[in-house]
Amino acid sequence: SVLACDAQKGELIPSPIFSLVRKSLKSGPVLFLAPRKGYGNAVMCNKCRNLALCECGGKLQKSSAHADPRCVLCAKEYPLWSCSWCSSREIYVAARGIDRFVEEVGKSFPNFPLLNSSGDHIIENVSNSPALVLATPGSIPVAEGGYAAVILLQGQRFFGHSDLRSNERARELFFGAAAQVSVGGDIGVVIDRAHPIVAALTTWDPINMVRRELRDREEAQLPPYSRVLFLEVESGQSTAIHSGLVRARQEKRIPSSCQILGPYDRSSGISRITVSVPIAESAMLLNFVHELQRKRSISGKPLFSLRVDPYSLE
Repeated sequence: SVLACDAQKGELIPSPIFSLVRKSLKSGPVLFLAPRKGYGNAVMCNKCRNLALCECGGKLQKSSAHADPRCVLCAKEYPLWSCSWCSSREIYVAARGIDRFVEEVGKSFPNFPLLNSSGDHIIENVSNSPALVLATPGSIPVAEGGYAAVILLQGQRFFGHSDLRSNERARELFFGAAAQVSVGGDIGVVIDRAHPIVAALTTWDPINMVRRELRDREEAQLPPYSRVLFLEVESGQSTAIHSGLVRARQEKRIPSSCQILGPYDRSSGISRITVSVPIAESAMLLNFVHELQRKRSISGKPLFSLRVDPYSLE
């Protein structure tokens, strides 16, 4: 059976799934799938919830409960960290990783073996005796006879990425983990009951979920129904290039169905223009853009960065 329950107050394991785990531990191991490795992948002020940042602008993270905050970019440590807003020294660990989950699950279900399969420490197999097994994607140990229960933690985080295949990847992870459950075992998902992955797991059929994703992509003019181009240029020239694309659409040199968005700032001095077109008419647009790039090269103008059907929308 599949039990879905969202975390209403930020708890790791909602009460109904907590009861499911306690019952399942009487008959065998329980698998917990965590969305990310590490301990605390973001640090915040416990008083005002201000995000902790390094002098270089990078986020601070903690590698363990007693480790000092460290920058993810320049690796600078902050042994005497204090909030830049309210000066409080109390740290709140956000974006929890599997190492933090190990602590929380161990406290919730004491007196059971606790196994962590992630990072450089991958466990290949576990026995069929009661145990708590935590793993990240790609690190799930094989259980003899299957797991008494499989718990998918923080389900929405698997679907919360901005790349175009995040839903597909998350769906495969969920079905792959759920397939490790024993005959008669249970599946618990910490996610809203209305999420389509719940119905897909319950019926063991992802087809309706896939159809919905494809329908959403078609309406949003995204691959595989449309071709998407990212043009990144110097901000000073972005308006001229945007105007040129609009004029080319009016003059039928590119398809009239082209949707032109932007320009908008991406980083210091760089702006992005997004163009999408139905896949059947994409060759005309690509030929125009390549010719535009060639002419800019001949005239000595700076070339723009071109990405076709980008994996990520960020």
